Parts: sequence; C-alpha cells; structure tokens
Amino acid sequence: MASWSDDIKGWTDTTGQWDNDTKVWDYFHPFHRIKSLSWNPTRDQVDGLGYRCGCHAPSDGPDDSVYGLIIQALARTVPGWVPVEGETEVEVEGALDRCFQTWTDVPVHQWHIYYDWNFHIAPSHGYTYVRGKGNEPHGRSELAGTQRRVTSTNTMECEWDCGAFGARPGAMFNNAQWIWPMAWQYCWVAGRWIYDCGHASSYDKTGENEGLMRSEIHPCKAMASAQWEAVDFPENGGLFVPGIRFQFFASRLGGYRQFPAINGSDYEFIVDLPKVDGSYPNFAVGHTSEFPFNTGVLRSPHLLHKTDFISTATGTAGAVQPIIEPLQPRGPGFLPEQVKIKIPLTQLDSSSDYYGVIVKLGWFDPNHTLARRVKKCVVQFTHLHKGHEDHDTFAEHWVVKYGVNGRWFRQDFTGVHNNTDLALNAPQQTFYLADSDYLYVTSHGAAIEPVDGVFQRSDGDRTLRVNGVAMDWERDIVHGSRQRMWDICYGLANMMFTTFNMQNEPLGIIDPTAVKADNPLAVHGLNMQKTQHLQVAYFTTEVGESAELAEDPTKIDYTLNYLVTVEPQQIP
Repeated sequence: MASWSDDIKGWTDTTGQWDNDTKVWDYFHPFHRIKSLSWNPTRDQVDGLGYRCGCHAPSDGPDDSVYGLIIQALARTVPGWVPVEGETEVEVEGALDRCFQTWTDVPVHQWHIYYDWNFHIAPSHGYTYVRGKGNEPHGRSELAGTQRRVTSTNTMECEWDCGAFGARPGAMFNNAQWIWPMAWQYCWVAGRWIYDCGHASSYDKTGENEGLMRSEIHPCKAMASAQWEAVDFPENGGLFVPGIRFQFFASRLGGYRQFPAINGSDYEFIVDLPKVDGSYPNFAVGHTSEFPFNTGVLRSPHLLHKTDFISTATGTAGAVQPIIEPLQPRGPGFLPEQVKIKIPLTQLDSSSDYYGVIVKLGWFDPNHTLARRVKKCVVQFTHLHKGHEDHDTFAEHWVVKYGVNGRWFRQDFTGVHNNTDLALNAPQQTFYLADSDYLYVTSHGAAIEPVDGVFQRSDGDRTLRVNGVAMDWERDIVHGSRQRMWDICYGLANMMFTTFNMQNEPLGIIDPTAVKADNPLAVHGLNMQKTQHLQVAYFTTEVGESAELAEDPTKIDYTLNYLVTVEPQQIP
C-alpha cells in the first residue's frame, strides 16, 4: 500500500489507472463510477462564458443612486445560476480538496432553504472538462503579504442545499448513520451543471474582456463516497475485520431547483475490497467405497457484506437493495480485490424523494487472523481555544462544525471572547480501523452576523414577493422581463438592506494535510491512551467577492483539542 505522503504527490492524477469500465486497486481512490455518460477524457474545458447562457452583469440592473452598489450586486444573482449546456445531468469524481458547509449564502427562500454544503473536487481523468476555463483562481495580487489560498487551483465546487434534503442544520450532523465525506477523501457527484453568475472574472459582458464564470454542479442530485473502516459481521462473532464502507445518496430535493425524479437511471461503481493474503484452496470432493459423498468445510476468507439504509427525515424514502457482484480475481484460486455495486434506482417508485444506503464489505475470518490487524480507536473532542483575532468588535457568535472519519458535529457558541476555551459536547467517537487505515480530523465554521437572522425567519417571511405575489424561480427569476428583474432587485434590496456588508465571516478550516504528522493519523504501530492532540486553524477571510478563501498562517483563529486512544482489538 502506498504511504500517505507518497500518494499525495499525485492524488488527483488517475490517468491510465482506469477507463469507463475498469479501475486498478488503489487505497486512496477506493471506488470509481463506471458506464458514466459524462466520462470523456478527450474533451476540452468548457469556455466559462456564462453571460451568453443568461447571467446578468451589474449594468443590467436599475441605475439607482439610493441603493447604489446593493442593486448592482443583486443584479448578478437574478438568476444566480444558469445551465452550461441545457438541463442535462453531469457527473464528476475526484479527490476532495475541501469539504464544508459554507459560511454564508443568499438567505432569500427562492435562492436557499439553508446553507449549502460545498464539495471542492479536483476532477479526475475523464472529468477534467467539467471544470471550466472560468474556474481559475484570482491572482496573488488580491492576497495580503502573509496570506495563502485555502483551496487548490485545480478544483471545482459542487453545492447542495442542506435545508433541501434534510432538516436544518443538515442531515450529516450528529447522525451516527451517516459517513459524510471529508477533505482528502474520494468523492463522486452528479447534478445540474451550471455557471455561477455571482462571481465573474469581469463584469464586462462584451469584447475582449468578457467575464468568465465558474462552472459548478449546483444543486447536486447524488453523491457517493467510500471510507476504509472495520466492520463487525455476525459471521465473525462480532469481531471487527478490515472493511470498506461505500455510501450512495440521491435526492430530487436540491433547493432553488428540484429534480423531477431520482429513478431515471441506475448507477454502477467499482469498489475496492480490503486486501487479504490468501487464496481459495482446492478441494477434491467425491464418493468412496464406504460413503457415497465426502464434504469439505470452507474456512478460508470469503466475502461478507451488510447493507444499511439511511434516513434524512425529510421527504419520502426509497428502498431497493444494491446489487453486489465480485469481480474476477487476478488468477485461479485468488480472492477478488473488487466488487461492482449497482444502485438500481430505476426500480424505485417515481414518488421517492431520496435514497440513501451504506454498503459494508469485508471478509469471513474464522481464525481471527484479520481481526488481529484491527485497532480500537477512540476520539474525544474536548475544547476549542479561541485566539486573539477579532471577527467582531464585541463578543462574537460562533457556529462550529467538526468531525472525525465522516462523523460530523455542530455546536453554537455565543458570547465568544478572545483567549478563551469553548467546551465541545460531541459524544466520544469509537472506530475500529485496520492497521493500514487513518484517523482524519476536520473543523470549520462561521462567525455569525445579521444576515443569519434572515435565514432564521420562517420560509414565508423570507419568500420574495413583488406586489404580493411570490416570485417563481423559472417564471420570474430566470425567464422574467427586464422590468421583472428590476422589481426583483428592489425586492431583494428591501429584504436584505439591513444585512448589507454584515455577512457571516468564515472561521479557520482544519483538514487533513500532507504537512501535518498527526492529521491524518496513521494507526499502524500506535498504542496510546488518551493522548492529547491539537490542530491549528488560521484566521481566514474571503478574497474580495470571489467566494475564495485565504488564510494567514501568522494569525491563529482557534485550536481544536482532542484526546486519542489507540489499542488492539480485544480478541477472546
């Protein structure tokens, strides 16, 4: 198995490792979508010309000296997103550079039900064209002398409204069912391919300086991820053996725009299995003169699986069993290294709003050989320590999201002052991991400002109306007349006037990184009891109006403190 530091050198480059039907076994890229209609390794990047697809510039808005810059800025969001190539579903897969719930969004109900979840994906071989020519980051001149960019230069955003497919603040928080992905893990997303009209490289609509928009998938319609984590199959007497957990989730509930249904197509993936030393023995079984039949008991490893359906508590769930097919091993007598998993959504009723499943895979282990490779890992988040950097003039209101190995938690703190400890109340997390696995720790959040108050209103109170009529996304915001667009700009300005220049601010982001020796933390060879660990989050700001983030490593925003215990699994 490649080491973390070795793999990270080429973590986005999967050229030659697979095509649209196969993949090589790869610990850090443990699954791959096959038979994808979006896979195209020869296509060039899309051009990023969002104005030609329906985006508006500030100059399209009304010239209003009272509202001024507010009106001009709002014109860019009417509409906020336009399709790149019509209403066709597109897919992308790759390594996650960042994965977080955004710190701020347009809080009007037609635009967002709640804050989006952002998957920053570095597209892998076959999907690089989906990231358009407008996705290049702003230049170094926009960063302060000590700042550095938070996100990589080769990623694209995929966004999903957390209030659309689950209850606020998001179905992934405080939910032991879910294994929502984290940075540096592998991810696949499908959904609406759009240009983000709100963040152009230039607001000139014509000529040589015509602005380019970033391409995104927004909203997402489906997401898949996989995590290496041991599994306690009943066949193994409840002992944990090295395993992989493959999660697939789809929902027609996207936020500003719904999908008609989720049962239009099936999805197939190749998923890698934990590697096992061994092979199937050959049995010579036949009759003898004394007994017509001989019997053999197969005690070598054979594949096990469990399927768990997950719930969002929002909408109508669909349930259909995934189809699991072991792939041909490398030779006679050898164990398979991969399976094909088919998600047969076409078998769902059209009324199904969502479908979520976790498939757990591992091996039968009669002699406990595999179980002896497993460590019991316990993580207890204890507290944050806020540094000396101010997000506000007075006491601050923080919302912090933090997690480990796909389990996420959310916590509010009011009256936050500099140089103080903030106790974390997440329950202790226990994982069983193979000696080849890692512990991944993450955190991010927002310093809350008045714009959040609009999100906290009822849906009706933050629904935009013109002359008492609720604005419809397609009829009025996308296809309305120029006068209707101006009316919408005025309505947005009136609703959000008190929040202008009072947007939430991002907190520092902690993610696994190549330069940190203990995040991710390799469990191989570890044996520790409640060892103190801490990760540093640097003061982070938005770069202009680009929706990019930059951090200053000379300024500490907060530190995340937690205890780690790693010990061998107890085997009878």
